[in-house]
Amino acid sequence: MVGVVSRLTGQKGVHLIKHAAFRATERGGQFVLLGSAPDPKVQGEFNGLAASMGGDNAAFCFTVRKTAVCRDG
Repeated sequence: MVGVVSRLTGQKGVHLIKHAAFRATERGGQFVLLGSAPDPKVQGEFNGLAASMGGDNAAFCFTVRKTAVCRDG
């Protein structure tokens, strides 16, 4: 299982987080993300990732104004 708790900004290595999500699930592992992106473009990318990867092996919880919105498929 790979877990990430982070503010999703370029300086945090967003590309590495996406890579970890793909690698973990393609190898039969699980991926969990808790975070949010102040940049709407980056948030949109992660919303798309959640929509395409959601299911038993991946969960994405985005915090929006101190409220969590979780997507797991």
